Amino acid sequence: MRSALHHDAIWMPFGGYNGFQPKFLDANTYVDEWGTTYRHNNASWPIDAPIDYPIKTRKDFAHYRAPDPTLPGANVGVGGVLGGAAP
Repeated sequence: MRSALHHDAIWMPFGGYNGFQPKFLDANTYVDEWGTTYRHNNASWPIDAPIDYPIKTRKDFAHYRAPDPTLPGANVGVGGVLGGAAP
């Protein structure tokens, strides 16, 4: 598709993977699969606003564990952007 449109990139919106259930801290605050904390309120529309991040120090970075890309549904959407060929 990228070649057919003569683009050097294709934007793929990030929305997490199918089946992901965020860990809710309260009715409007949750943690995503990357460890980022979000809050939903009227000021954050149209998307929820990140309010905290898992990596604040070098020590945090050294101990950070990214989500498992091999989980079922983790690469859904990639195939559509790549024309049906998921990595």
